[in-house]
Amino acid sequence: MRKILLALLVAALALAAAACSGGDDEAADSGAAADTGALMGDAAVAEAEGGGEAEPAAQSSGGGSLPSVGPRVIQTASLSLSVQRGEFRRAVDRARTVALGLGGFVVSSSASQGTDRRLVAGTLVVRVPERSYAQAMERLSDLGRVEAREESGQDVSQELVDLGSRARHLEAVERQLLGLLERADTVAAALAVQSQLNEVQLELEQTRGRLRFLDDQVAFATISLD
Repeated sequence: MRKILLALLVAALALAAAACSGGDDEAADSGAAADTGALMGDAAVAEAEGGGEAEPAAQSSGGGSLPSVGPRVIQTASLSLSVQRGEFRRAVDRARTVALGLGGFVVSSSASQGTDRRLVAGTLVVRVPERSYAQAMERLSDLGRVEAREESGQDVSQELVDLGSRARHLEAVERQLLGLLERADTVAAALAVQSQLNEVQLELEQTRGRLRFLDDQVAFATISLD
């Protein structure tokens, strides 16, 4: 955040210098830029003295305020089955029932016909709650003869912690910039703060989006059934 405040201060000083070189008619703009610099200078001093909001409580050195985080794993699996002749459609219907019965849903499905124009092969991708993953694999394996089985897990615990910390930091920066924007009493000062605020808010939304995506991937395991 100090980098952002310094960048704003430099911008304000540049505006002030340009205003001074423009003659007496632009003296008011010079004063406005100086006011913006003063606002950002006050914020920087407040942060240095510990009065700012850039350091969220969750990052304090006490340790007790940090939430305990268990392993967060994205579970994926692929299962290849063979069924008896004429049982393909029934096996697909049962697989759908298994997924829905465990609180999951079907992501996609496809099937192909044989020479006799009957469905003989296909793929069904389902997602089930992570707590029901083992049960889903067991039930789906019972639908036919298992020809191949592959499972994998991706631990994203550290990334989720980092993203959470980043989101809290950006939220603190956003609050400070909003405060500066409210205190800005000239157009030049307001535009300088608004530019930085837009960048911070964009990065914050991207961080929140990534957090939501990972939370969803962890909450539901993905199983591809061939």
